[in-house]
Formats: sequence, structure tokens, C-alpha cells
Amino acid sequence: MTLDGSKQQTAALALLRKGIVTQSEAAALIGASKQLVRHWCLRRGIDTGAAREAYLRKTWQRALRHPQ
Repeated sequence: MTLDGSKQQTAALALLRKGIVTQSEAAALIGASKQLVRHWCLRRGIDTGAAREAYLRKTWQRALRHPQ
């Protein structure tokens, strides 16, 4: 399945807002430069570092409560 650029951008930004991927990972997934992804985040005021930290903290807490 091929997505157009705007759908790729929307999907990447959604993952970045949730902290699921880093800017480098998003860039690799959509075949864009890291600079372009950084620009998108800056334009939309997305703090990817804080989002990633919050995501990892929640994931860590969940793992502590429910170890497998």
C-alpha cells in the first residue's frame, strides 16, 4: 500500500505526538529527511522528547505492574 505525502505526514505526526517513534524513526519510516520531520514538529509545537519520555514512563510502569 502506498500512501501520499500528506497521509504519511499525518501518520508520522500522530506517532510522534504519542511518543511511539523518534524523529529519526519517523523519517526512516516515511523516507523523509530528519530535518523535514524536525521542521514539521517545530511548526506544530510537538515536543517529541517529552512525548517519548512520557510514553516510555507509561510503558515502564505497565511492565512493572504486569511482568510477563
